[in-house]
Amino acid sequence: MGNVMRIDLLSRAGLIDQLVDEVKIFFLPMAELTGTFWENMGNEASMNHAFGSHVIVHLLRDVLGLYRVDSVSKVVQVRFSDSSISMCEGRVPTPDGFVSLKWEKTSGKLTYQVDAPAGYDVEVRNQGTLIAAPRSFPHGKIEYGYKIEGGYK
Repeated sequence: MGNVMRIDLLSRAGLIDQLVDEVKIFFLPMAELTGTFWENMGNEASMNHAFGSHVIVHLLRDVLGLYRVDSVSKVVQVRFSDSSISMCEGRVPTPDGFVSLKWEKTSGKLTYQVDAPAGYDVEVRNQGTLIAAPRSFPHGKIEYGYKIEGGYK
């Protein structure tokens, strides 16, 4: 429980690189061993604990940038922030289909593509120092699982 709260505090402080590093330290071993997040670091408690999965909120919101996906108002808010991560991609389900976001950093720019279901408004806010520019990435099979260096492969 303490590690989830710690990740939340790192998020609030905008320490995205440290957040990613600590997610890999605390949560990646759990996911690699059991495919779940645990109640605590030891294996003497629940090894499939819903509270531990809150870390995914931070990966989607703070690292990927899908700050808010509101399927009732049909609004997607994207917020980019500074980090040393060179690329990221992911998606979130809605009743109307997936909201997908992919971005990469090249030549001092952050290029991104947001795909949302028809009828959704997308608002992009760049809180980082790089220039953010929309781009169309080639469509095709998205290879999910390659999001954080040192993570799943």
